[in-house]
Amino acid sequence: MIVVIVTQNIILELYMFDFIQPFDTQVMLFFQNVLRTSFLNPIMVFLSYIGYVSTIWIIISIVLIIRKETRKAGIFTLATMLICYAFNDLIIKGLIDRARPYETIPALTLLTFVPGSSSFPSGHACSSFAASLILTKFLGKKGALFYILAVLIAISRIYVGAHYLSDVVVGSIVGTTGAFIVFLLARNIGLITPDDLLPHSTKNHGR
Repeated sequence: MIVVIVTQNIILELYMFDFIQPFDTQVMLFFQNVLRTSFLNPIMVFLSYIGYVSTIWIIISIVLIIRKETRKAGIFTLATMLICYAFNDLIIKGLIDRARPYETIPALTLLTFVPGSSSFPSGHACSSFAASLILTKFLGKKGALFYILAVLIAISRIYVGAHYLSDVVVGSIVGTTGAFIVFLLARNIGLITPDDLLPHSTKNHGR
């Protein structure tokens, strides 16, 4: 088992990252040299900060839990983010251990404080997209609006110099996939029923 894990790690490090590193680097420098402005900088830093340890998503979940009709949506959002965090940050990040962009690109300036974990995949993107999928499943079109915030938070991580584009893309995929699996499993074993999903009809919803 250990041999398999080490081998996978070596393959990813030597082939995948060597292949995408030049492109990732160009994207980072494009964000810094072309897109950064005195107007956008504080906005992007703010978006990045509210995504740390899923702060904004935890607040949203708590608000939903307070209301009886959305309580299950809040609970499942928190639970799903925790599961995705364990897989994304504790397992994948530990196996890959990719250096942060500002550590490998001398010309890049980090706009936020130095993160305490490795770069791949993005935890911000993972939790944001995991939460958005669950919120969409429970709240319908209203929940889908949270994807706007998820995308902005993900982009902010590139903008501030904390993550490569590939970190964010894979993080969003991990979060989306993990949330979808959690939702399907919970629905199949009866933890989520049609009455839990909004908007739903209070009459004749068996049709």
